[in-house]
Amino acid sequence: MDVLIERIKDIIVATCMVICSIVAPIKTALIVLGVCALFNFIIGWKTDVHVYKRDFSTSKAFNSIKMLLFWAFTCLVVHLTINLFGEEDLANVFLKYLTWIVSYWYLVNVLKNAKKLFPKSESIKFVYDLVTIEIIAILKSKFLGNIKK
Repeated sequence: MDVLIERIKDIIVATCMVICSIVAPIKTALIVLGVCALFNFIIGWKTDVHVYKRDFSTSKAFNSIKMLLFWAFTCLVVHLTINLFGEEDLANVFLKYLTWIVSYWYLVNVLKNAKKLFPKSESIKFVYDLVTIEIIAILKSKFLGNIKK
């Protein structure tokens, strides 16, 4: 029986080491996404409670966790796939951009909820307006408009 317990411990330790070695290269992305997701969850929860007068929603909490896990696994799969082709630098760059894009989405959502939570704050409104300017649409209209003329 003691031998079986020792084998199970060895398997658990080996599994943890493998997981840590896979996750180590994307540690920064996971930390950034985790912080963004946590901030998004807290502001969303406060907005629900104080603005919409709703109780804490466990389904929204689990959806938030599922979304974070989805992005974490997406980062892992993308980084691992590109890295397996021997493109470590490209994998790191792609992971960085993916993290920035998802973090931007979290920021927009946080600011949208913060505008409702703090309706008198001009600074939150300004920052929200600043980060939600539709740059692509503006560039398209500017350049495509000139091309058509």
